[in-house]
Amino acid sequence: MTEENTKPKPLHKIRVGSVSGSCWPNRVVKNGETRIFKTFSFQQSYQDPQTKEWKNFDSFPFEALGSLIMAIFLIAVKEFLDRKDVDETSPDDEIPV
Repeated sequence: MTEENTKPKPLHKIRVGSVSGSCWPNRVVKNGETRIFKTFSFQQSYQDPQTKEWKNFDSFPFEALGSLIMAIFLIAVKEFLDRKDVDETSPDDEIPV
C-alpha cells in the first residue's frame, strides 16, 4: 500500500465518557518545504438501542459538555507536553502559544 492510499492515524486519541478527541497530523508542502500542522476533532459515541450498532456524531447535548471540555483540556495538555520546542529545563519561561 502506498503512502497516498494509507488512512492517516491520529497522533493522540483521548476518551472521556462518551466523548473522544483526536489530534491529526497534516502535511503541507509549500515552496518545496514540508510542514506539519495539527488539527483536532471531537465526537460523541452512542449505541443505537434497536440495532446495537455504535454511531458517532459531532454535535453535543448540554449533558455532554463537561466531557467535551475535559477531552479538549486533556488532548491540549498531551499536545503541549509532546511539543519539541518546549524547554523543560526552564519552568519560569512563558508558555509558547
